[in-house]
Amino acid sequence: LDALETDPFNSSPVTHDCQVLEHRRSTGGVPRRVAVHCHASSPELGSKLVQLMARSARDMDLFVTTPHEGLRLEFESALRQHHRGELRITKLGASQGRLGALADLIPQLAASGAYEVVGHIQDEAPDLHPSPATSSSWLKHNTGLLWDEGDRLALVLGMFAEPDVGLVFAEDRRALGWMGTRELADRLVSGMQPSPALPQAPHFPIGGVFWARPAVLALLGQGLESTPDVLRPLGGDLGNKKGARVVERV
Repeated sequence: LDALETDPFNSSPVTHDCQVLEHRRSTGGVPRRVAVHCHASSPELGSKLVQLMARSARDMDLFVTTPHEGLRLEFESALRQHHRGELRITKLGASQGRLGALADLIPQLAASGAYEVVGHIQDEAPDLHPSPATSSSWLKHNTGLLWDEGDRLALVLGMFAEPDVGLVFAEDRRALGWMGTRELADRLVSGMQPSPALPQAPHFPIGGVFWARPAVLALLGQGLESTPDVLRPLGGDLGNKKGARVVERV
């Protein structure tokens, strides 16, 4: 980040501040009203999400989506008896995909006014047709920084005690860029008020795992509602990769 800020040839706005959690102390101000959307699309990695949600999300309102009946039953078996928050587990249709769940559910949670912080976690990285090993690595990287139970999760959620924090994600050193989605991104943010300035090289939650203030997600929902064609660049399939990429970056 320091290099980006001092590079005279870089015309992009600085989009985020780097934090090292080990250098932070818990303020004790962890939000009480937290919702999580968990999307499990891989039978192999989905079981890891089942275990993580059972350990870490017991007191949160949890909204699970999956296209697999086997994973739906696994979530039901592991969570239903001991979960203390609201729990909703939904099996999606084959054409909906993670983007359909994200585009439909996240803005609803943000607009409800019921939550201080909303999280999103999924088991497959949407870029580069990743192998199972790559997706597993991304999931381990994201959950290790943002989700591990105990002090680390409290530190992450405690960041939202600072009023200017809108989005928290695990930084990734791989510079994937816009990958052909910049035009779609420009159209998507044109429907937001205020409309954010887009950087030349985006830093974003690679792997699709983040925590966010509802006002930030409501802004994304505003853009999705006003430019619905952005989600359908490949013939109407909400699970398409290009649509997932532009939403992930914005």
